[in-house]
Amino acid sequence: VRFLRSKGVKAVLIACNTITCNAGEELSADNPDVPVVGTVDAAAAAAAAATKNGRIGIIATAATVRSAAYDAALKAINPEFQVFSQGCPKLVPLIESNHILPGDALIEEAAAEYLAPLKAEGVDVVILGCTHYPLIAQVVTNYMGEDVALVDSGAESAKAIIKTLTETGGLAEADAKAEVNYYCSARLNDFETIAKVFLN
Repeated sequence: VRFLRSKGVKAVLIACNTITCNAGEELSADNPDVPVVGTVDAAAAAAAAATKNGRIGIIATAATVRSAAYDAALKAINPEFQVFSQGCPKLVPLIESNHILPGDALIEEAAAEYLAPLKAEGVDVVILGCTHYPLIAQVVTNYMGEDVALVDSGAESAKAIIKTLTETGGLAEADAKAEVNYYCSARLNDFETIAKVFLN
């Protein structure tokens, strides 16, 4: 975040559930002059609005599940919600290896393993609690059924940062020329491979 601040950013979006859950509060406290928006609150609010039976499932990394941040956020909205969290250690490596399409046995088997307990609990909403998981949304829907709503934590956090910038007067003009810069904290080749999947 210090590096991003050196580029003169007007807001920071933590586009990762694990970092939001385990460092989001600290990052907000360390940067009181810049809005810092994470994934959890926005996704929890969307799930709360979508559920009809109050039974909400979460698939996420093991670190996100251990933090219990989603449980806390959902219970803060409604203490009566029943929350079922499932850590999914196999999913990110599979997604980053481009195993994302329905019909791919590896991703379908892994998804079924993690989703079976949530299906058994009768959840009517599943939070995709990792910003990789929207790439396998159709796999999840195929297993859970069309009547189970999916909440994309990445999309919800994007809406939240737009709302924050609107409220703070930070949105660019509609005709402003945009420029996108990517900075890599690890190997460039790995980023290029994943970017082809994530960013088409």
